[in-house]
Amino acid sequence: MCIYSEIVAPRLKTPVSVFVTCAIIPLVPGRGLFNSMQLYIAGDNLHASKAILQTLLIAGTISIAIAIVSSVTNLINKLMNRF
Repeated sequence: MCIYSEIVAPRLKTPVSVFVTCAIIPLVPGRGLFNSMQLYIAGDNLHASKAILQTLLIAGTISIAIAIVSSVTNLINKLMNRF
């Protein structure tokens, strides 16, 4: 999805972030955030901490993947423009 965004955005003359934002909305771990807050309110701090850590790891992985794809795409574009 991020590769698609990097390819299509210049052709449609729109920012890449428009496509990336729409693509990651289904991937945002909202259920994990909801469950962890529910556990905190219920007083189960141990399981809530575990749930929030897992949710943050998922969100971090998504953001790292987007950054890697964006960086590789920019590198490829610079190399193609050079030759």
